[in-house]
Amino acid sequence: MNSYNTWFAKDSLVELAYFHPYSGKESFFDWRSDAMFFGEGTALISESVPGKKVKYTLSSKAQKDLGNIQLNFTSKSNQTVVKVNFEGPEKPFYKRFLNLFFAPSIESEIKSTLLVVKKKLEQESKVSGKTTQASTTLSLGQIKQQGISFEKYVGFKKSGTTDFSTIHQSYLSLEKDVKDYLLKDLKLKPADLGSSVLSYELFDTINKKATYRVGVSLKTQIPLPEGSQLELFVLPAYSSLATLHSGSYDSIGTTYQKIEAYAREKNLMVLPTTWEIFEKNNPNQVKVHMPIME
Repeated sequence: MNSYNTWFAKDSLVELAYFHPYSGKESFFDWRSDAMFFGEGTALISESVPGKKVKYTLSSKAQKDLGNIQLNFTSKSNQTVVKVNFEGPEKPFYKRFLNLFFAPSIESEIKSTLLVVKKKLEQESKVSGKTTQASTTLSLGQIKQQGISFEKYVGFKKSGTTDFSTIHQSYLSLEKDVKDYLLKDLKLKPADLGSSVLSYELFDTINKKATYRVGVSLKTQIPLPEGSQLELFVLPAYSSLATLHSGSYDSIGTTYQKIEAYAREKNLMVLPTTWEIFEKNNPNQVKVHMPIME
């Protein structure tokens, strides 16, 4: 959120919390900040018409009704015109505050935010395009630089040993738990589920400690069971070195060594996270991604 919202970027320590549903009408987030004019509050999407308008209802800890902000979008000459309308309580001081401090800056804030969003979308579109094009040409044993497209997952976070055999057994167990919840409890269709992922956040070979997430990609929104360790997470759009691993998972360490050797040969810097994608149609073949610094 902070990468898109230049207003919250003014306070690098602002705390944001998001709640289900995560998009569309009735989605909302809370914010908390010690910075002047921020305080604590909630922004709720009370109306949403894709491509036409979004209406936010704002409230704060000090005042329940801060008013509504409505963004209206219209297309004009291959551009999008954004009009902002604010409806607030009839409080003279509050209206003067908005006119003096908020109104003069809102145009520049919106322009800055839209430029950031435009740049992000262009980058993700470019990366996604690379992924689509390259995925059809990657064959077993090849290592290629590819893009990873933005993807949402539901799953579990786990900490344990760096032993690949133990990790794989943990992956199979956690993946089954996720799919049981989605297919049996929520009655989703198999077509609503995408590929499975094993995403490493930490792989400490010295202390033999690993932290990773196991998840299943989704094509629909879901509720999370109360008190469960299930969580929603994303894999961001990124450039990576990718290869296909086939055979025993116990030998996947050799695949990582080959990617690291390739990176050294090409003078590329790999990041300390890795993503393994297990396709639905061929779960015994793993696509390994090691993100790289560009």
